Amino acid sequence: MKIHKYMRLALVALAILLPISVNASGTLYLSDIEPLLKQQLELWGVIKSAFDVEEVGIASRINSKENPKLGGERTGPYAFSAKPKGENGPFIFSIEIQAKVQFLDAKGKEVPIEKASRVKETFDSIVIQKRPQSEIDEEIRLRRLD
Repeated sequence: MKIHKYMRLALVALAILLPISVNASGTLYLSDIEPLLKQQLELWGVIKSAFDVEEVGIASRINSKENPKLGGERTGPYAFSAKPKGENGPFIFSIEIQAKVQFLDAKGKEVPIEKASRVKETFDSIVIQKRPQSEIDEEIRLRRLD
């Protein structure tokens, strides 16, 4: 039941963020981007001490038509809902982890996405902002259905 709830919330977020992204979006777990977060461990520690962060978020997804080998792989920015640490109620903030994305060939040379064999991400910044009230209201409505 809990996963179902997260999927519905992710779909709501996806519908809101989809127009922003050139590529499709997809869900992912916070643990999936641990290597990126470790690049700024102290900053991420401060954020985790101040916020309860949802474990499931959304990110851009590489289209298989652009690059069949990398198709489906997630890239930044990564968006997760959050609320002040220990508070009850809805997740009223959005935490967006931004990364510089580079597409590399087998030799490590930067190439266009179509020719890439791997992706390298470097931590860039974190943006914290209040989610739109309509999105918060929809989350509250969906949680009541569970």
